[in-house]
Amino acid sequence: MKYFGSTLDFIHRRNDDLMRVFRQKLAEADVIRMADIYKAVAESPSSRFWVSEHRAAIVISSMEAGRSLPCMIETKREMFQEIYRRYRELRPLHPKMSLLELASIIVNQPAPKFYFTPSSVREFIRRIRNGYYDCK
Repeated sequence: MKYFGSTLDFIHRRNDDLMRVFRQKLAEADVIRMADIYKAVAESPSSRFWVSEHRAAIVISSMEAGRSLPCMIETKREMFQEIYRRYRELRPLHPKMSLLELASIIVNQPAPKFYFTPSSVREFIRRIRNGYYDCK
């Protein structure tokens, strides 16, 4: 479970990745409509899955046990389904690796999209620009 105020070790990498794609989408746009830009960023490929290895391992374990993911927003559910799909492909190739080791390999692979909502992207960009993460 993620607690209020917890920070992730990859937060600066995530922010750099978001800003890289954000600037790219702004440069590519003929007409700048911020709602469209945020949506395009959210649907763009990402350098990795923006979830910790430990959280991914917990969710994979839960999915292996046959539990559904009813309390997640759709984007997160979709992300964990993709992670689980990759886990099912990787598991037979590396049967001696632990679940955490496999989760670590998977979350550090390029992701097909950011798995954020456009409003989440907007909020991340706003916070990055306002220096929210600078002293963290």
